[in-house]
Amino acid sequence: MSGTLSHVTQVRALYKALLKIHRGLPYNLQAMGDQYVKDEFHRHKGCTQTEAQTFMKEWTVSHVSI
Repeated sequence: MSGTLSHVTQVRALYKALLKIHRGLPYNLQAMGDQYVKDEFHRHKGCTQTEAQTFMKEWTVSHVSI
């Protein structure tokens, strides 16, 4: 993710990318994956800046590189 994009824009872009990746899965797996992503992003909505950086880094490294 680019450093020039706002944090909110980066989070939304990652969120959309993760849901888009799930589109190729069978329906049950897609629904489970989508719910997991939604739950994780919701749980971290009020986190500190340090936690947000770690969260974004881990999701970007481990999922977008697929």
